[in-house]
Amino acid sequence: MKLVFRMILVLILAGFSQSLWGAESSARAEKAKDATEYAGDQKLETVSVPVAHDLDPSGKVKLGAAVNASYIDFTLAGPAAGATKRYRPWNEYIDLLFYANPLAELQGQAVFRLQNVFGGYWGERNSYAVRRLFIKGDYMVKFYLGDYNAKLTPLTLMTSEDGSELDARFFKEKKQKNRDELYLLPDGTWPLTGYQIGYYQDLDVKKHMGIGIKSFGARLGTQGTATDYFAFAHDQYLAAVAGDLDLTKEFHAGIALITQFDVQETGDQQAAVFRNKISDVNGQLYLWPDRVAIQGEWATSQSNTDTGRTDYFSDQAVQLGVLTELEYFKLDAKLFQVGGDYFAPGAQTRIQDAGINLPVITGNNTWDSSSNAFSSPSIQPHYDPAYPLNKYNNRILASQRLGFSPYENNLFPYGPATPNRNGYQVALRLDFLKPYIQPVLKYATACEIKDATEDGKRNFVLKEAGSRFSWEFITGTIGYQNEDTRNGNHIAMTTTTIRGGLEFKFLSSLELALGYKHQDFNGSEFIGNVFQPYMDRIIDQYGAGVTYHWSNRVEMVLGYQMSKVMDLFNDLGSMSAHEVDASVKMFF
Repeated sequence: MKLVFRMILVLILAGFSQSLWGAESSARAEKAKDATEYAGDQKLETVSVPVAHDLDPSGKVKLGAAVNASYIDFTLAGPAAGATKRYRPWNEYIDLLFYANPLAELQGQAVFRLQNVFGGYWGERNSYAVRRLFIKGDYMVKFYLGDYNAKLTPLTLMTSEDGSELDARFFKEKKQKNRDELYLLPDGTWPLTGYQIGYYQDLDVKKHMGIGIKSFGARLGTQGTATDYFAFAHDQYLAAVAGDLDLTKEFHAGIALITQFDVQETGDQQAAVFRNKISDVNGQLYLWPDRVAIQGEWATSQSNTDTGRTDYFSDQAVQLGVLTELEYFKLDAKLFQVGGDYFAPGAQTRIQDAGINLPVITGNNTWDSSSNAFSSPSIQPHYDPAYPLNKYNNRILASQRLGFSPYENNLFPYGPATPNRNGYQVALRLDFLKPYIQPVLKYATACEIKDATEDGKRNFVLKEAGSRFSWEFITGTIGYQNEDTRNGNHIAMTTTTIRGGLEFKFLSSLELALGYKHQDFNGSEFIGNVFQPYMDRIIDQYGAGVTYHWSNRVEMVLGYQMSKVMDLFNDLGSMSAHEVDASVKMFF
């Protein structure tokens, strides 16, 4: 295969990253290092925004700014694309950060964006909008008001997306660059607007005993507003309350109650009203302190999507796992059963819709100020509506499940809470040659609880092997993955993925990143409710990017990526894509 290099910028200017509850107790501090998916702390992170610096001698007011200019030249060709298409978005914006700290326990932050939509001179078709705004109180009862990011547990509230820990850093950061614009952070939190409030009380610091309660709420959408997927028929809200109990350093338990609901008195009075309630219990017990832990979670959901119904359909989900972490290896084994009618929108909503995206990674700016109520003037998308070609969803969707590509992730397309699954998974990470070689082995298998396709229950098997490695100034990953789906009838699909990446660091100012991803799949499967035979394709993606740190405040990137999709059954399904991008970011 011919390796073509692509260069990319990924710069995250993080103002700060803080836990909602902070370092409120020694017991919570001890729990923070536990390797668990149960995130008891709600986190707020501001991404792609400037760092504040003191301008006022009193230290009560801080200001900062980030200037960004990026250029992309994207060409799409081939029978599947029809006529050759070329997109050249030019994006320029300035993010202004206003940070106020009038009291030691009280602070606020606002991010204000000025944007040149179509390029050209400033003052010509510009837009401006409030991008982020919150107030934080660090009192005995801690709170956030405004914008924040939140999550609970894998079965209740947590984002998920296709991908592997062995993906090339080049591709990971390319995706995250787009997600940062929507505050879709790598920690699995959802960006929400509303309130967070919490209190934790130490009962016995020496014995690591304490109890806490927290709550958050958000308005998810207003009637009449539309996304890429649907229009809200009513105003929709989310509310959650959770409790934590620490009896010793080795034992932690939590409960959570979540409700997501439409307000029937708003919008179309005849339209269906959505209601969803989730109850969750989770816990962790260390059998061997800091070495062997048992983790468990049980949740039940009740939903009603019809105005005329007074009853709810309900189902349950459960996960039980063992986590072993010794000096040279880490073993994570888990049993799971998620009912076919288990419905948890905050855990099952995808952040990418395969139905409206290309099967290749592209670079773009997905944040459009026209989606902000404070934007002025109201503008059209930055460029041709067909671009961005990789769209991300930052809303918790109740009325629609977004489409997924079965060759990317057919076992868990909606994350750990994917409904209608019963099985187990095992992951082994070896560290005996750290940092030189760190092998990773994974195996997962599941079967459907009920026949979703009416063609026979599907069985899924996922196998993955690979490694991280490091030597001197070179680091990287390499991985092989195989996924097989069958039902003993018409469904039989096999996917093979080979991935790899290299990073080179020259001195402290120059970095080179290479990425490669190969996918081939064949067979037949149901896409939605439609049977798709002869799904035989090969997708190859190559890329490289170089980042130059001019100083600790200026970064420049130049990149190139080539992607090729070959339909082995029908030549009309083939296409190729080339993308060149350049970016300069400066902050102060």
